[in-house]
Amino acid sequence: MPDLTFPLEASVLGTLWLETKARVQDLALPGIETGRVVIQQVPWLLEQQKVPCIIVSHDTTTSDPDKGTNERDDVVYRYIISFIFANDRDVTDSGAGIMAHWFETVRRAMQNKTPNTWPIDLPSGTVLRSRVPGTHSLLMVEAKKLGLNAMFMAVEFDVREPRE
Repeated sequence: MPDLTFPLEASVLGTLWLETKARVQDLALPGIETGRVVIQQVPWLLEQQKVPCIIVSHDTTTSDPDKGTNERDDVVYRYIISFIFANDRDVTDSGAGIMAHWFETVRRAMQNKTPNTWPIDLPSGTVLRSRVPGTHSLLMVEAKKLGLNAMFMAVEFDVREPRE
């Protein structure tokens, strides 16, 4: 079997994963150890994760063929930030406060960022803007099927990438 490892930094997608993970880690959220903020392609496969944890995963990538220029492509990278809690976590009024705190803190850290407010090492000429369009209800249904207490946040990065 060939070695299929490749550094995440070699792509815009991978760089955004790493930067999102680092940004969430830098928030030092109460009850979340730095090592429990991870990149994982499928957020509900938790065999390797200790809860509580926060998982950064890719959702979709789109490119409108009517946008962009001859020199640049306009691409939207959509991520999911998953807040996963222990199955027995109290999610009534008394226990939901920490979940709301994590969610709001991360939302504020991710909303409306530009290269001036969040410098990310992307290829020269790349333009970046982030937004938080809302939650991801489909994943919430999947989490409940698995007996997980979780919240999911969608984050989108609008990237204008130079063509090579």
